[in-house]
Amino acid sequence: MENKKKSRRVLNAILAVGLAVALWLYVVNVENPTGTTRLRDLDVEIQGSRQLAEQGLMVTSISQDQLDLKVNGRKKTLMKLSPKNVSVYLDVSTIEEKGEWPLSCRTVFPSNVSSDSLTVANWDDLRLTVTVEEVETKRVPVRGSFSGVTVTGFMTGEIETELKNVEVTGPVQILDQIDHAQAQVGGEAVSATIEEDVELRLLGSDGTPVDSKLLTLSEQSTHVTVPVEEVVSIPLRVDLQESEELKEADVSWSISPSYVNVVKEEGQELPEVLNLGSIDLKGVYDDTEFHMPIQLPQGSVGWNLPDYATLSLVVDRYSSRMMPVEDIRLENIPEGLEVEQVTGTIFVWSWGRTRQLTDLKGEQLAASVDLSEAEAAPGIQRFPVTVWIEGTDGVEILGKHYTVALRLTEK
Repeated sequence: MENKKKSRRVLNAILAVGLAVALWLYVVNVENPTGTTRLRDLDVEIQGSRQLAEQGLMVTSISQDQLDLKVNGRKKTLMKLSPKNVSVYLDVSTIEEKGEWPLSCRTVFPSNVSSDSLTVANWDDLRLTVTVEEVETKRVPVRGSFSGVTVTGFMTGEIETELKNVEVTGPVQILDQIDHAQAQVGGEAVSATIEEDVELRLLGSDGTPVDSKLLTLSEQSTHVTVPVEEVVSIPLRVDLQESEELKEADVSWSISPSYVNVVKEEGQELPEVLNLGSIDLKGVYDDTEFHMPIQLPQGSVGWNLPDYATLSLVVDRYSSRMMPVEDIRLENIPEGLEVEQVTGTIFVWSWGRTRQLTDLKGEQLAASVDLSEAEAAPGIQRFPVTVWIEGTDGVEILGKHYTVALRLTEK
């Protein structure tokens, strides 16, 4: 008895569903009432970009790149619509200058649907704002880079790119951010030359990537060669020739670079030290620099070799100092001449041991002018002076060509 009741309920349910489907089919196919359907997230497609490009313009943004479409029509017709067969277009071909432009989208329904039987219910939502900017072309350099690690004793040399420059087309404000195009090659435990075709990346001057969605490159990639060779580092050295005033112990020195890298060929013998030559300490009175050419042994090949090395000399125990001399003595003035001293103070360079030079006082310096051969003459005359230091050792006057200005007239 219970089983009969369950069977009857199932049969009733099936009959109810069948009646509902039949009723629905009748309503749709016979009555065909009106209704509304909503198509969501339709992509907005731009038309007329070519015409813009001919005027040096391009679309850089739109207020919405997707929108929902609300359509009214007969149920039977609405059932044929879906996001896959309905398109939304935005025509920008009529725009003639940069700026923000309000435009209305155009809808396209599938070919088996008559647009006359459909009505777009939300036309206001189809009105979008388009931003148009000027477009230019910029030529930027292509730079290769290596981001990997070489085996110990091997080094990468100057990276070569087949493409030296690339033309980039796009909005001016984005082009201004571009410094160069990078072609980067990587690798771990590298011990042989690398050759690869590498995609270009646009970078700013600080190395940050530039958004290239709105940019067009004349070339997307380039062939990159990263030379890798076995390299030996050879220290640089100089010889110092001592003078009476300066000994090698009185100075300290450094060379930049302190070594050079030389490619090691199989079976080749390389020197342990590379001597750049000698420096004469005579005439060296203060810290100074010498630029010395780097010359490798014959048959050797440098690796990123600079033309010169800089030798920096620091005089540790000696220094120089400019000092005023106010005690100027006029000697051997001829009879009948009157002398007017125009120069009241002369400045001279003194040099010697740093401690004594620091303690040196201006009153310890004196100068004399020998006027035994002087004659009266119109205007101002200059006469050589002899300068000396009193009461100290280890300090001397540098140079001998000091003069004073005097006016000599007859009494």
